[in-house]
Amino acid sequence: MKNVTIILLTITLSFLSLAVQAQTEAPKVGFTIQFSPAQATVKAGDTQTVEATIIRSKKFANSDIDLKVMPLAQGLQVEVAKNDADHFTLTLKADAGLNLGDYTVTIMGKSPLLNKGALLGVKVVSKDSIAGSGN
Repeated sequence: MKNVTIILLTITLSFLSLAVQAQTEAPKVGFTIQFSPAQATVKAGDTQTVEATIIRSKKFANSDIDLKVMPLAQGLQVEVAKNDADHFTLTLKADAGLNLGDYTVTIMGKSPLLNKGALLGVKVVSKDSIAGSGN
């Protein structure tokens, strides 16, 4: 029984390792856009930054990729600043009068060979809420 437990534990750890590795592994074709944090929380009337990283396939190693923001809900703005070829800072601003709640921001990665989108979840909370409480 002890051997079965060790085997099952080893298999579970192997799958977890592959899952974590798949999150940062380069795609076989094209590129992906990853956000950190994966979901942003911003207080109404305030700003918050999110880092965006381009993960490239070998074919796209030298391709110029820019990020563009698709149209947003009125009262929510996103500015994109390119730090280097693969790293961007997104500055989110929620107007004080913006309805509280969840929003989805579509960020398009544009290159000469491919356009690819990624979704960033944005939660707008009240100015009085404590960070991370969601109130």
